[in-house]
Amino acid sequence: MDARSSTVEMLWESTDPHKALTKRFGFSDASNAAEWVAETLDQHWDLDLTRCGHLVISDHNVIAWIEVGGRHLVMKWSATPDRFKHLEDAARLVAWLDTKGLPVVAPLPASDGGPLVGAQQRFEGECVVPVAAAGQPIPGGLLPVVAGELLSVENPRHIEDAGRMLATLHETLATYPGRPAGRGRRDRTQLVHNDFRSANLLHDGDKICAVLDFEEINHDSRAADIGKSAVLLATRYRDWGPTSTDVRDTYVEAYNDHADEPLTTAERREVDEAVDRHLSAFGWA
Repeated sequence: MDARSSTVEMLWESTDPHKALTKRFGFSDASNAAEWVAETLDQHWDLDLTRCGHLVISDHNVIAWIEVGGRHLVMKWSATPDRFKHLEDAARLVAWLDTKGLPVVAPLPASDGGPLVGAQQRFEGECVVPVAAAGQPIPGGLLPVVAGELLSVENPRHIEDAGRMLATLHETLATYPGRPAGRGRRDRTQLVHNDFRSANLLHDGDKICAVLDFEEINHDSRAADIGKSAVLLATRYRDWGPTSTDVRDTYVEAYNDHADEPLTTAERREVDEAVDRHLSAFGWA
């Protein structure tokens, strides 16, 4: 295993990534983390790590960009075991969406057939995450790397593709037979992505090739999800700002034109209300 080139960075926070790696996850350094990744791959996927390139920290999650036998993969794990059930539900949902032909990144099944594993951390550093310090197994998953660029709202085609994709995603999610985290739908609600924006959308120049990060899934109205994503569609990791009115209009119209059931007058009003609410919440009104 080659861990010498392992680097650590923060996805969006302005804090020391090396201190975060220790305080939040219990690793003494990047090499220690790479060793743990190698052990976890061997134990739960029966794979040999060739190289651990770099580690990216997002809140209490780590994304490790790795190479296994010439394949480029991503291993992701969380330092909050109490979210294990929700993360496992999200992983199972993504695997189901993959069978429906949607462009998602399905987790690679572990040796036991599950989409996630409960990996045991050694906590060699001074970890101050209470639930992790209790020594509970932490949830982790393995994903293939998909080639593509983050969706750009500077490209009208990207905007239209995003609207159409959200319509397709909503229609498919509405038929999902599972109940993520034990929650069922309420009146006028359905399962929604809840974080549909540039940072989670890859475009290959012809189409959206991957919808990422279903960890914020919940039940809400499709209009609420449209309104939120219309405002946040341009946001990435450290680049946050509202979309323009033109972008939002193009996006919503593309959704509406593609949806099997066009938005009703009441839903149009709800979309507008959601847009105003999120603009105000982020201080962009």
